[in-house]
Amino acid sequence: MRIALPVDPGLKTASEVATIEFVRQETDMPLPNTLAFDCSNQNILGFEWVLMEYVRGRPLESGWRDIPMSKKAEISESARYALGAMVEVAFFWGDRGHQRLARGPFKNSYEWLLTRLSLVIEEKAKILATTKDKDAMEDAEDSKSIAAQLVHILPSIIPPEDNEQSIIVHNDLSTNNILINDAGDPIAVVDWECVSALPLLRACQYPQLLTGTIQHRKPDIEEYGIGDLY
Repeated sequence: MRIALPVDPGLKTASEVATIEFVRQETDMPLPNTLAFDCSNQNILGFEWVLMEYVRGRPLESGWRDIPMSKKAEISESARYALGAMVEVAFFWGDRGHQRLARGPFKNSYEWLLTRLSLVIEEKAKILATTKDKDAMEDAEDSKSIAAQLVHILPSIIPPEDNEQSIIVHNDLSTNNILINDAGDPIAVVDWECVSALPLLRACQYPQLLTGTIQHRKPDIEEYGIGDLY
């Protein structure tokens, strides 16, 4: 059971539930079933909540070194809804959830990046107006200046009138959020809160489970210490 703080009231829970169901219908990704949920805080708990199926498995992180390379390769390869306001940490962190700003859906990378840069400029301007710390002011001034320059050149990099496809990006696709059974088969991908439909440029990166130290040869388990095995 997931109980959510009111960081983005209503939308955060509704987005998580809708994203899971959309991915279930459009892909063959293994996902836990949503049994019940409440997007409001008008209930006995006083918070939004989601009740999900319990999946009997263990995080991929704890079993990664035990499963064969063939299983690792399988894991690595592995409508009725509408796009709405962006439910992403950058849009509700701090007091941003109460600000009047464009929250999407965005038609292209230009609109999305412009909003993100505008958030930076506004945040740094607020710091400059409220702090007397010299280092903080210098950092805020530099960040604000860089963001303003990026806003100026953005139209020359990404045409504002272009229409682009978006893609659902699970921003925490780590080995902790992929559950496997004893045979090493993936049985569920979990933690779908704050998963958003983002510009295609956000898809041009490796998921967290495939990032880390570059290995030029197959790891030898005999070379690892006890603390490195889990």
